[in-house]
Amino acid sequence: MLKLLALQVEKECAEHIKRCLEPDLMYYLCYDYVISQSLDGVWHIDKRDTYINQVDEYFYRQSPDSDININISAIVGENGSGKSTIVEIILRMINNCAIRYGIRAEGGTLEYVDGVHAKLFYMQDGFIYCLMMKGSEESVKVKRIASKVNGQMLADERKLTSAELKGHFFYTLVSNYSHYAYNTHDFRKEWQKQSDEDTCWLKWLFHKNDGYQTPITLHPFRNQGTVGIEREKNLSNQRLLYFFINYAKHNHKGDVFKYIKGKKPKYLNLRETKTSKLQEVTLKRYFHDYKNVNLLGEQITFVNNLEDSKNKTKEDLEKLVQTIIRPLEVYVDNTLGLKEKANSRHYSFFRIILKWLKEQDALWRQEHHDSLFTLNSDFKQLLTALHNMSVPYEVGSRINRLYDRLQDYLILNMCQLQRIEILDDICDYWRGRGFEKLKNDLRFEMKPESIIGEYKGRQMLSLYNL
Repeated sequence: MLKLLALQVEKECAEHIKRCLEPDLMYYLCYDYVISQSLDGVWHIDKRDTYINQVDEYFYRQSPDSDININISAIVGENGSGKSTIVEIILRMINNCAIRYGIRAEGGTLEYVDGVHAKLFYMQDGFIYCLMMKGSEESVKVKRIASKVNGQMLADERKLTSAELKGHFFYTLVSNYSHYAYNTHDFRKEWQKQSDEDTCWLKWLFHKNDGYQTPITLHPFRNQGTVGIEREKNLSNQRLLYFFINYAKHNHKGDVFKYIKGKKPKYLNLRETKTSKLQEVTLKRYFHDYKNVNLLGEQITFVNNLEDSKNKTKEDLEKLVQTIIRPLEVYVDNTLGLKEKANSRHYSFFRIILKWLKEQDALWRQEHHDSLFTLNSDFKQLLTALHNMSVPYEVGSRINRLYDRLQDYLILNMCQLQRIEILDDICDYWRGRGFEKLKNDLRFEMKPESIIGEYKGRQMLSLYNL
């Protein structure tokens, strides 16, 4: 169970971030413990006096036998006393922590917030941790500072690794329906570029295109502070549908609906939609927004440094082959399907999707005066750097073959290639390979033409006769 304990801002914290909060004052979100630090830097966690009425640990359980533990905290105070400021600082800290420790989807877009000097104390599974930062990304740290032994909190300090931390902020949902909350223009001082709203850290906490892998998200979605009510209504209906649909079909009665608290819908109201979110968002919008992402920076730097070195050792060349050339050859043969072009469904899939994207790019340029692709993708940079290397004939011939085979793909960066690969895997799954144990009526042929063809879909509007 995650329990937020306290927030402390430091005097170096930017004024527009700390606002009315007092530096070095401990703002408690849970009154079970007193947190202090001695002159030698050791943290002390003491339970409050017994006259403080503590909530029983079973109070928030669904039942005494339930394994689900939750914690509830309330922040109370007068208008302007700093309630929203506390929450917004916590948002910034989790956002910065996700960037520092890589707790997000690969290639996901988050913007680091400069100027945050603060400490967030929280408890997880009997241990107390401190998330701290002093402005820069390099300063972000998470330490375990105490552990619970026989009801007492004992000093127990050590840093956490990225793998350990991923389970702490697994998914934080912040819901705020105030008309005035979370408008990116109210955070203008924190835009990395004053002319570009996309560089505001707050904007990217609304987006779910990473499959909910970023450990914090804001709800409802806002565009420059405006909530799309119709959009939220449709999303609510879709979530409701999920709970009432009987996906498992364990009853073997063929009933697609299930009862919840004695109620079950009889039928759905559907309407036809003319646009495909898969085309507009998953492909075109994603390709545009992530066209400048560089996932191959480490490999490009290695190749460039190796080329600049005067003497390439046998070990250097072996590392080049094993870590870069060989993985590229496997990727080309298997993922892109270039080994057996005529008989490879993967090859056909990538070629059809890429052709469609080029056609859409021409339309996108006319409408937006911009492109879905970059002129110098990380994939192109890596292949070009390899192609320009001075290496022995055997290694050079493998590089030249790769370079020639991949000419048509150099407009794509690795992030975009991975997006097409994911769609390819999904098509494989829906062909029935993931449904061997289910009925045949759930299997259907999904082709690339199904993704890029003219879209006629149906959207669930409401459930009737509950």
